[in-house]
Amino acid sequence: MINGNEEGEDKYKLVLTKSDKQALFKVLDEIDLSDSDSQRIKENFDFFRGKGIFFAFLSSFISLLNRNIQQTL
Repeated sequence: MINGNEEGEDKYKLVLTKSDKQALFKVLDEIDLSDSDSQRIKENFDFFRGKGIFFAFLSSFISLLNRNIQQTL
């Protein structure tokens, strides 16, 4: 998934498209997605939100970040 011979975004094999990235940031910032935003991100977000998985994942991720921050202080 990573090309060690490249730098910056070029080193990553999987990168979001510009529209997917903008839509993902809106989701993470809790901004409503418009009809012009990426349909893929909207569909995936709606799927995971319906399953409750997205918020469980987000909660776990935030807890992990908090633990790591506390350990570095």
